Amino acid sequence: MRSITIASATGSIEVLVADAATKTLALPAVFIHGMACAADLWRPQLEQTAQQRTAIAISLPGHGASTPPSDHDYSPAACANTLFAVMDALQLESIPLVGHSYGSCVALAAAAAQPHRIAKLVLVDPPIDCTQCPPEVYEAQMAPMQQAMVGEDWRSVLEQSFRNALTGGTSETQANIWRA
Repeated sequence: MRSITIASATGSIEVLVADAATKTLALPAVFIHGMACAADLWRPQLEQTAQQRTAIAISLPGHGASTPPSDHDYSPAACANTLFAVMDALQLESIPLVGHSYGSCVALAAAAAQPHRIAKLVLVDPPIDCTQCPPEVYEAQMAPMQQAMVGEDWRSVLEQSFRNALTGGTSETQANIWRA
């Protein structure tokens, strides 16, 4: 597996590439991580996928070794433009695209913006639509989290939410999550 850096209009992007084990006509698959993760999250999937086709993982702007965007735009549409910059640099016309969590939002934005470039779309654990939560759930759980995420301490808030989600999990599971 190799790591490359690709320049985009708003900064440099870390990309992991697992070349196909054998020559293939299959389209390279691209993986996009969720918030507060990086391309490394996908290493096991890249290795497995590379048995049949080239597999690529992108660290979104401000994640992993990718620089924060110069325009401070982390929106799904802006991150989709980062994906297209990577695709252009690697001369990929069309790809199967896998997005996890926030990466699902980016994948959907990419598919909406340039559907001819997304051959297949897989959404893994996409975020919920907060507008569909019962009002009492939204007020008690979602609104405080959203408010906290725009503050200076957003990273510790996010990490605490992951810790809360892992309550009751085995120590091995918790160690594997924090190692990623």
